[in-house]
Amino acid sequence: MADLEKQVPINTKPIKINDPLPPKRRRNCCRSCLSVLLKIIITVIILAGLPIALFFIIVNPQKMKVTITEATLNQFSLTNNTNFKYNLDLNLAIRNPNRIMGFHYESFNSWLYYGNPMEINYEWSKGNFNQGKKNTTVRELSFKGNQTLALGFYDAVISKFNREKSGEVFSFDVKMEFWVKVKLGKIKIGTFIPRIDCELKVPLSDGRRNATTTTSTFKATKCDVVFRATSIFDRGFENCKSCN
Repeated sequence: MADLEKQVPINTKPIKINDPLPPKRRRNCCRSCLSVLLKIIITVIILAGLPIALFFIIVNPQKMKVTITEATLNQFSLTNNTNFKYNLDLNLAIRNPNRIMGFHYESFNSWLYYGNPMEINYEWSKGNFNQGKKNTTVRELSFKGNQTLALGFYDAVISKFNREKSGEVFSFDVKMEFWVKVKLGKIKIGTFIPRIDCELKVPLSDGRRNATTTTSTFKATKCDVVFRATSIFDRGFENCKSCN
């Protein structure tokens, strides 16, 4: 019994256990991680955007300017109220306003409309020429042939033709697509398809007018140009059967 009474008493003092980080310290840690991540993202954006910003500042790229400088309507007549005969010659001035950047034209499409949406002609041509900086290139464009009126456009087109025939000045819409690459020195960048829309009022040529008709001359017309990028594999015109 004496030995039992001399046993060492049990230590009842609680054992201290290390607690996880307090909520305040956890919040500070999360904020530090987010701050570092945000700085990394901002740095990446700046590094990626800086070359693009420098390109636009130094090169200052601009789209070409297109003007129809001359238009000669040698023939525009309607036979049997169903068939148009037309012969329209245009001079097209393409201006590159850039002081550093040039253009390489691969090909272009053109359409002639009378009485939207009646398409009366389509022309396709391979361009394949270079245009240097601050340069104006003049191209000729001709539309000649016959077009039978579609039933869906008959009334509207006939009404318009009869209205304009008295003054012998006709309104046409010429639409074009250029397939171009941007040139910086000898380097060609991207493939772009500028879309051009020209609204023209063209008088009949002098030899075709009536003696009583008031003389009218064609006024040079600036065209609207919409620039858009495309995939280098998007070459639909090569599959056009009527383009060959």
